[in-house]
Amino acid sequence: MNETERTMPLMHHDLEALRSQYHELEKALHTRNIECAGLQTRLTLEQAERVQMEGRLREAQSFESFAGMLSAVAIDFHNLLAVVKGYSELMQDQVGENPVVQAELREVIKAVDRAAALVKQILALQASAAAGR
Repeated sequence: MNETERTMPLMHHDLEALRSQYHELEKALHTRNIECAGLQTRLTLEQAERVQMEGRLREAQSFESFAGMLSAVAIDFHNLLAVVKGYSELMQDQVGENPVVQAELREVIKAVDRAAALVKQILALQASAAAGR
C-alpha cells in the first residue's frame, strides 16, 4: 500500500468531521440569527415605547406650563375682580338712596362674587392636579 492509499481514509475521515462541524456551525448560526431577530424586535419595540413615553413627557410638561399660566391669569383676574367689587361698594355708599343705581350695583357685586367663586374653583382644580402629579 502506498502513501496515498494510506492517507485517503484519513482525509475522508477529516472531510466528514469538517462537514459535521460545518453543519453544527450552520445550526448554531441559524439559532443565533433567530435570537438576534428576537432581540432586534424587542429593541424596536422598546425604542417605539421610548418615543411614546417622550411624547407623553412633552405633553405633561406642556400641560404643566399651561396650568402654571392659567393659575397666574386666574390670580390676576381675581385681583381685578377685587378692585371692581371694592369700587362698586364705594359707589354704593356715594350714590345715596337711588334705588335703580343701588340695584345695578348689587347686580355688579353679585356678578363679581360669582366670577370670584369660579376663579377659586379653577385654582382649586389646578392645585389638586398639581398635587396628583
